[in-house]
Amino acid sequence: MAIKEVKFANGFSCFVGRSEIMFNTLDGQLTVPIITFCKMDFKQAKNWLMFADLEITRDDFRSIYFDGGLSLANLLNHGLIEGDANGN
Repeated sequence: MAIKEVKFANGFSCFVGRSEIMFNTLDGQLTVPIITFCKMDFKQAKNWLMFADLEITRDDFRSIYFDGGLSLANLLNHGLIEGDANGN
């Protein structure tokens, strides 16, 4: 189940779920556990996603964290703040 959709500059998108990120590609969908993605820096994520022919920019990478609700503050407060949309 996707919590948020994040659209990329190249027209593709990913869906940030509760425990995984699903990247849409021309060949299907690539699923990455959130904990794995959070351990990657931009260069690692870019190189890893290139194996699936998905190219992301630095802005796309940032948008996964902030637009997708993966910022450190959101991860630490997940479900702890009343009205937190990510906690549902």
